[in-house]
Amino acid sequence: VPHMNFSFAKHLKKLGYRTVAIYPVAGNFLNAREAYEKYGFDEFYATEELGITTHWQSTPDSVVFKKAMQVVRSSEDKRPIFLFILTIKNHGPHASDVSTIDNLNPKLEKYKSIIPSEVLDYLNRLYETDEAISNLKSEWLGEGNRVFAWFGDHQPKFTNEFGIRSPIPNSSVDVNNRLRFLTWYHMTSNLEGRWVSSIPEASDLAFFGTKLLNYSGVPLPDNSTAISSFAAQCPLGFALCQNEKLRESYLS
Repeated sequence: VPHMNFSFAKHLKKLGYRTVAIYPVAGNFLNAREAYEKYGFDEFYATEELGITTHWQSTPDSVVFKKAMQVVRSSEDKRPIFLFILTIKNHGPHASDVSTIDNLNPKLEKYKSIIPSEVLDYLNRLYETDEAISNLKSEWLGEGNRVFAWFGDHQPKFTNEFGIRSPIPNSSVDVNNRLRFLTWYHMTSNLEGRWVSSIPEASDLAFFGTKLLNYSGVPLPDNSTAISSFAAQCPLGFALCQNEKLRESYLS
C-alpha cells in the first residue's frame, strides 16, 4: 500500500465523493485500517465499529449489508457516496466432508454424491449470498441516482486442484496460472438510459474499475487510457490475451 500512487477511491475522493469502506472482520486484520486510509477512504468500519460480534465464519452477508446501510443513513453528509463492502460468508475453508455442511439447501441434495464437498459447500453458501445481494441491490437502487455492482476478488482455493482448459483453441497461454485473475462481475443502475447487465460477465479484475467508471458516467483518471486500449485489443482480458508484446507493455 505505501507504494501506491493511484487508487479508485482516491480518484472518486478528488471528484467530491464521500468514500466509505465496510470491512466484515476485525480492522487490524492484514493492517486493513491503515491500508484503507491510504487507499483513499474517508471512513472505515470494521466489526468493532459495526457491532458485529460473531466469528467471521458465522457472519452472514445480510448482516454486513444491514450494518452498511445503517452507516449510510446515519450521516447527513450530502456528497455523492462510494460505498465499498467486502463480503466474508463464502470465504474458505470449505467443507472437506459433506456431513459437515450446515443447512444444505434442498436444491443441492441430489448432488451430494456427485459434487466434491468443497464445491458443494461453496454453492450452498452462494445461495445465501445471492439472496442477500439481491435484497441489498433492491434497497440501494430504491432511492437517489445510484449504481450497484458486485465483483469477485479471487477464486476459491479449491479451484487450484482443477485443471482449466483455455477457451481459445491451440492457445499457448498458461491458463492455470493466469485464470486466477479472471473473476465475475455485474453492474446495474436506476439511472435513466443505463443498460442493465442481466448476466454476470467475466473480466480481468484490472479492468473492473475503468468499466465501472465508464458505466457510471464518472470522469476517468489519466491512467485509464492504457487500460482501455488494452481492453480494446484483448477483450477477453489479461488472462487470455495472446499478444505477448501488449502484455509486457501493459505490465511495464
